[in-house]
Amino acid sequence: MSTHRALLAAESAPQTQGTVLNWGRLYDLIVRVSTGGKEQALRRKIADLIGLQPGKAVLDVGCGTGSLALLAKKHVGETGRVCGVDPGPRQIARARAKAEHSRLSVDFQVGVIERLPFPDHSFDVVQSTFMIDHLTHMIDHLTHDLQRQGVKEIARVLKPGWRSLILVSTSI
Repeated sequence: MSTHRALLAAESAPQTQGTVLNWGRLYDLIVRVSTGGKEQALRRKIADLIGLQPGKAVLDVGCGTGSLALLAKKHVGETGRVCGVDPGPRQIARARAKAEHSRLSVDFQVGVIERLPFPDHSFDVVQSTFMIDHLTHMIDHLTHDLQRQGVKEIARVLKPGWRSLILVSTSI
């Protein structure tokens, strides 16, 4: 069994009331098509907007297949730390494969925004791009509860003097 398949067998999607995208490679294809092939330029603009600096600790919530987290690692360098969390085991397996291929040390974990698996005050920066949108697809009271709990969790893991970028799409 390949390492990729072994990882998928070992991890399952955590319990959440939110939407879980678990598409792996298909997700990358969808992003490439939906951005008109300009995914890399978009990711660079997002990274520039965040203003990442060497040595900082960064958390990517809803990291998908890890593209932005890997770019963040390039910005924070060897002295920095980057973690990515996503509820989709295939997303995380794909992110881990990308990290291994690019020889970048990023800690990718299966997890949900409402229960981030990190101690209080662990990160200088938290980034979350388009993930909150997935919570808004549900039209009941759970949406607002999940969003509220997610934002509380982001605030909990940020160090004092924190920075957070939550990017949502208005086209969905």
